[in-house]
Amino acid sequence: MKLPRFRVATVTGYPITDRTSKPSGHLRPGLSAHVLDSLHLYSLVATYRSEDRRALSRQSDGTVRGTTTLGYEGAIRVAQEHAERLNAIHRAELHREHMRAKRGELV
Repeated sequence: MKLPRFRVATVTGYPITDRTSKPSGHLRPGLSAHVLDSLHLYSLVATYRSEDRRALSRQSDGTVRGTTTLGYEGAIRVAQEHAERLNAIHRAELHREHMRAKRGELV
């Protein structure tokens, strides 16, 4: 397997909204990082947006104190980590099947 099965693709642009008023002149385009499965016609596995919020700290009682957005780099990083985790699982499964076939076991 030369190329990874799960890959990350990014799209940058402004969100489509049904607002009737004009958006602010300071509006930045958002980024969406998509995890795609190349084995199944690049089907969408997960999406991480730069506008998504994440917890800054989780308290011992389970409550969350403070949140911030992922940002461009954070969305790409989280999507890449997700793809790497799925690729590791896929490699382990391929190795397991290869070893079973090599030993002559039924798959």
